[in-house]
Amino acid sequence: MMSANSTSARPLPPLTLIVATTPSLGIGHQGSLPWPTLKADLHFFARVTKRPPPRPPSETLTYRSDSSGISPLRNAVVMGRKTFDSIPANFRPLKDRINVVITRSPESTSLASYQENKDVIAATSILDGLQRLQEQHQDLGRVFVIGGAEIYKHAIGLQECKRVLWTRLSGEWDCDTWFPDGILVDGIEEGSGTANGWERRTRAELEDWVQEDGVGGLRKEGDVEFEVSMWERG
Repeated sequence: MMSANSTSARPLPPLTLIVATTPSLGIGHQGSLPWPTLKADLHFFARVTKRPPPRPPSETLTYRSDSSGISPLRNAVVMGRKTFDSIPANFRPLKDRINVVITRSPESTSLASYQENKDVIAATSILDGLQRLQEQHQDLGRVFVIGGAEIYKHAIGLQECKRVLWTRLSGEWDCDTWFPDGILVDGIEEGSGTANGWERRTRAELEDWVQEDGVGGLRKEGDVEFEVSMWERG
């Protein structure tokens, strides 16, 4: 397991992976989602990745944007360049979140037009991105990893990776990319067991963490059943 850069003065922020998969952990086909659009899950993704965590009481008198109140924390989403490019142009970068794009070529054409956008950070690795977030954004909230497959795999190998929010679809679709094996396992009841050092939390714990009631349990949209669960590193 990799560790954070030892030269960092502060611990790097924890990572939460958020992903939707088939039972066989398929996540995509030819750069797109292979299943029908699930509006409920897309809205859940948007709400959770935008919603900042509450500030600890000890911080409420420290962070103020002006005399009217407390400056809100802002969340970040970490993704690979292909995932960034797959977002429709009118939704890119993802609104109300800091977008961290992992790329071997930070000066690539697809990112050139965003060089002056403070909500887009081009980084050469996840750790590089986390360090840049700390340096450039004092009011950083939660940090979510949103894909693709190689970025998920890299993130899982970091000690900063603490949590996975998993939307499991009931059916299978043709996929050519998959979420890494070893964490998300069917058949483990909530709060009752672990898989390779990861534990499925209860529905109450999930809803408390996302600050939203009614997101756990089996749901259905059209012909597709799906369920959101939360897994944490033990």
